[in-house]
Amino acid sequence: MDNLLMARSGLTREEAIGECKKARCHEFIMQLPQTFETEIVEEGDTLSGGQRQRLALSRTLLAEAKVILLDEIGSALDVENENAIMDMLQTLQEDKTIIMISQHINMAKTQTKSFSW
Repeated sequence: MDNLLMARSGLTREEAIGECKKARCHEFIMQLPQTFETEIVEEGDTLSGGQRQRLALSRTLLAEAKVILLDEIGSALDVENENAIMDMLQTLQEDKTIIMISQHINMAKTQTKSFSW
């Protein structure tokens, strides 16, 4: 939890949990031995690639950045989580600039503008 709360000054535990739910990582966090207090090793070896991506996304949401850069956000996600995260990112586009780098055409289609080369 401490790692999440460092994302922004004055952040509450409830806000952190809410953003974890949006990023689809709350469920797996609750299955960890000490839930939000579980220590994650530096490389996150105890987590899958998709879990690490969703946890990183929750930290990004907690920081309330105006510009979000995502590089292959869906590379380690299953279809269900990828779709849910794409839906959530679409709602964020209203007040944030999201720059997404992806080889998956389906991800690019969800954005308001896309460029390819």
